Amino acid sequence: MAFQSTDKKTVISFPRTALKLLPTLDAKDFTTAEFAKLTKYAKAEDRKRDNSIPFKTTSDYLWGDFDECVLGCVLTSQMFVTARP
Repeated sequence: MAFQSTDKKTVISFPRTALKLLPTLDAKDFTTAEFAKLTKYAKAEDRKRDNSIPFKTTSDYLWGDFDECVLGCVLTSQMFVTARP
């Protein structure tokens, strides 16, 4: 999963290990300490990198563990990079 800003200047890369399954479908917010206690990570999706994405990313293909689930992440400054053409 990756995000590029609308001005195309910033990319946020989401490696699989940055995303964890939240305990309930209505979960909306959590502290860093609460997030650290969660133990289930997003599942890896076995795909080759798609070079058609118009920016460089270190993101992984991933998927939730159930038919319905909520993935959460604590954003860090290392995840934000300046987009390179």
